[in-house]
Amino acid sequence: MDIKLYSFSESLDKLKKKEIPMLVRAKYMKADFQNGCILLYNTEKYVRFHYSFTSGEPDILWQTVLQNDGTRTGCLAKIDSEDILADDYIDTSTWVLCDYKQDYEKVIRKD
Repeated sequence: MDIKLYSFSESLDKLKKKEIPMLVRAKYMKADFQNGCILLYNTEKYVRFHYSFTSGEPDILWQTVLQNDGTRTGCLAKIDSEDILADDYIDTSTWVLCDYKQDYEKVIRKD
């Protein structure tokens, strides 16, 4: 499987153009390379558009973070400067993104 890497600015631009569904930095990613799935339920953090309470449209950047106790928190994306400078964001358009373990198991059963 080919893995495309982008800088933060390139991937943010692709996200805004809806060419990729989310920003996932390679160092935070947990993936099943054999099945081409990013296992979001095990990924440390990722950013995607979230629905705005005012417009009802997915127009705000929302970051989801996996806590040490296994719970997830979400908030308006506060992206660290080291992430902004990174050149290792994944082209998520070529991956199946599984929010939950049950989603992943469904993908595996279809193969």
